[in-house]
Amino acid sequence: MAPAPKRVKVRKLITLKTSDIKLDKIKKQLNKQLKPTLGLGVGFFDTATYPNGKKVAQVAHDNEYGFGKVLPRPFFRTTIDEKSKEWGALIASEQVKNKDMFKTLNVVGTIASNDIADSIINLSSPANAESTIQKKGSSNPLVDSTLMSRSVTHEITGG
Repeated sequence: MAPAPKRVKVRKLITLKTSDIKLDKIKKQLNKQLKPTLGLGVGFFDTATYPNGKKVAQVAHDNEYGFGKVLPRPFFRTTIDEKSKEWGALIASEQVKNKDMFKTLNVVGTIASNDIADSIINLSSPANAESTIQKKGSSNPLVDSTLMSRSVTHEITGG
């Protein structure tokens, strides 16, 4: 008598194409699981104005990028370039320490604001024109009334 034939398991292969993946559905599920999201904004907000009504944010922008005969004095971009890795590491260490993202972002926002304000105060190049130095009584290009450096702040959004 011949031995009984061995049963062979048949597996069905499933082919999945990336075009078949429903990314919107996955994003919605992730957003539900990860909610709420928080964001950190650092800079000059609409509430900061000079006595003449001009927005500090506009003056900061004009100085950052230059306008007319005024040379660019990139205090904001320079600070971001120099400090962003440090701020990223600070987010990680603060989050491990206090396990509260709102507190973490508040700490990092305060430090980032202070770093930008320090950049405004310490910027020395390009120098003011001699006529500007005579008019304002200072050679520091971005310090006149100190309102710009005092107006750098942060806000936490979302949540």
